[in-house]
Amino acid sequence: MKKLLQSLFIIYCFFVSTDGLTQQPNDNCANAVLIPTSGTCFNTFSTVVGATNSGVAVGACTGTPDDDVWFKFVAAKANPTITLSSLGTGTPSITNAGARLQLFSGTCGSFTSLACGNTSITASGLTTGTTYYVRVYTNAAGAPASNGQFNICITDPGPPDIIDSTNILFSIDTICKNLGYPWEISRGPDDSLWITEARGYRVVRIAANRTQTSKNVPPQQVLKIPLGTGEINFLRGPSGGPVVANQPETYSRWPQGGMMGMALHPLFGTNPTKQFVYLAYVYKQGTCPNSNNPCFYNTKIVQCRFYYAADVGNPSTLPKKDTLIIIDTIMSNLSGSNDHNSGRMVISPFTEPDGTYKLYYSIGDMGAGLFNNTTRTHNSQNKDVYEGKILRLNTERDADAPDPNDPFNQWIPNDNPFTFSSSVVPATLSGKRSAVFTYGHRNPQGLVWANVNGTWKLYSSEHGDTSDDEINILVAGKNYGWPKVSGLCDDNYSNTDIFANNNQLASVIIPNEKAAFCNITPDNTEPIFSFFNWTGGQLNNINTGNIFTWPTIAPSSIDYYNFSAVAGGPVNWNNSLMVTSLKYGLFRLKLKSDGSSIDSTQSPKVVIDTFPLMHGWRVRDITFSKLGASIYAAIDSSGSTSGPTGGFGGANSNTLNGGTILRFRFTGTPLPIRENPAQDVPRNSPSLKVFPNPASNFLYVDNKKNVPKPFTYYIYDITGRLIQTGNNSNNNFSVNIAGIKSGIYIFRLFSSIEAELLTERIIIN
Repeated sequence: MKKLLQSLFIIYCFFVSTDGLTQQPNDNCANAVLIPTSGTCFNTFSTVVGATNSGVAVGACTGTPDDDVWFKFVAAKANPTITLSSLGTGTPSITNAGARLQLFSGTCGSFTSLACGNTSITASGLTTGTTYYVRVYTNAAGAPASNGQFNICITDPGPPDIIDSTNILFSIDTICKNLGYPWEISRGPDDSLWITEARGYRVVRIAANRTQTSKNVPPQQVLKIPLGTGEINFLRGPSGGPVVANQPETYSRWPQGGMMGMALHPLFGTNPTKQFVYLAYVYKQGTCPNSNNPCFYNTKIVQCRFYYAADVGNPSTLPKKDTLIIIDTIMSNLSGSNDHNSGRMVISPFTEPDGTYKLYYSIGDMGAGLFNNTTRTHNSQNKDVYEGKILRLNTERDADAPDPNDPFNQWIPNDNPFTFSSSVVPATLSGKRSAVFTYGHRNPQGLVWANVNGTWKLYSSEHGDTSDDEINILVAGKNYGWPKVSGLCDDNYSNTDIFANNNQLASVIIPNEKAAFCNITPDNTEPIFSFFNWTGGQLNNINTGNIFTWPTIAPSSIDYYNFSAVAGGPVNWNNSLMVTSLKYGLFRLKLKSDGSSIDSTQSPKVVIDTFPLMHGWRVRDITFSKLGASIYAAIDSSGSTSGPTGGFGGANSNTLNGGTILRFRFTGTPLPIRENPAQDVPRNSPSLKVFPNPASNFLYVDNKKNVPKPFTYYIYDITGRLIQTGNNSNNNFSVNIAGIKSGIYIFRLFSSIEAELLTERIIIN
């Protein structure tokens, strides 16, 4: 594991500093960053600051390539355009030094220069399916000391298919836009997508089979809590004081999150009496006076009842509509802040020992010790305070008698691992059962249950401080270390070594992680994986002035991928944790067969960086289609955070495609043309045929299967490039192929729930 983490450092120290002189990981050809090719510009961020000479001659091109950084791409068309944008300005900067581009064919150590440019190159004559290399450097001698950042993208005139680092093809489209900070996205039992808006304080629904043409159609709103009045009131009056009638009002500091976690009852789609939805949101019960003092908000967890328009008892006004109604409060007066509220929730997908389902909720440390919350008390190690914890709750009130001293006792399972101590405030709770399931957490924003070879495990992703984002397996009663340790128990944070900048975690002096905590804490539990497990020496050189350059990925959620091979998804992804990032897109961690650790036998690039094509997106959450062939991603509306704001290189707070839902649909791997047709499976069957083959102007589909419709078909060329796609709701239909040039193609057919029905090699004359 240690070797794998060291390998990750080599690959991903990209984040470390864009203003310091840290060497870039793609400083040579061997570590070239794979970037997507698409009909749309999908930017990849990088910098030449700290870059050195890779030793590849400039040839006939201009400039001084002693500060080059390298990229590669798989050509999808013969004439792609390579473009640089958002270049750093000022003196020094990449703009001032003169940006340069160079395109190569061949392999590292054996290149042929194909084209040169300043901020763009339009290539010609490339071979589709072949890997090409691009380097970016400056005209001046030496790398600029700062402002070396840029975006690079590769576009072509074809449809927007994208190849990721495992040579898997995805199509991408935007299916919903203009959302108010989408936070949670979950797939409902009716194949709809449920979304919470953090700042819209809404719950909305869209159809999972939406297409790009519907992106401007507003989603269906099923719940909205009014803003600016009542408990959701973050307004302030002139000069930050109380609201004054007829005077300008502004929003004070928002809580981190807002309307956050959501979970649907496991029986939602099968039992009409269990159409329950659970929500968590922050409300303003306390104060947030200014940017120099802590923000004391509150958080509430509620139970809701969903009514379809035709349901008996639907309380909506005429005409009846689908609606979500808050029917009970599970917990209120939980802590809230402008930082580290966490707010993710999941329900066990199985009945627990008492025969019921349980709700698990993550609540962070409120940002204690950081920024405006520097003076806030650290409570992650205090089991009597619901901060820095995972809570375990009932999904319905149990049969316990109401307790006036414990208003939420019916929502707290009687088999939870802890009771309140004699020091609890208020004292009337002493000895009563606590909602705490695990403790010692910082900001765990990801929770997911996974059935790994018949054993259910609860995984979490957790934001690290200045390094060491964590992946944990949550076990009842365990202590996960914060703020005494970050990541592994390896003493990379300690005031006993020679380094000055690794002495604290969130303003807490760390004498020694092992001796002072790990070795003397029986319930201490280490993560199964730690991103950027840096040494004390590496941490000593962090640019502490800009959080976007710290060695973290900012893990915002976690999901589990494990689908049948017939679903048409990437089978090699099975048994993988998918971790979304607010800084770098999406990461995949392949689990070992028992789910207890990460499989480090795979190469780090495959294990970790599954989605180079998502770089630049601030991905808040994901969910999968029913059979795993599509990934739906909720993209945050802004790059701003609770601390110092800035973009992915510290330059601005923008994010690509903010406030949208993106769909990444798996369309296949480049398929070889086999000599033995029997190897092409699945093929035509008596109940489903595509003919004639060879074909000229039309293909005909003859279906006798009872499958969900409409059908979706895809036609690919032999490199795996999507040539044509369409939909049809008839059992028998034709496909016009008159516009496709002669050649060998792959025809794939899917049902409306994305089950693959047929894959056929066809010849077009």
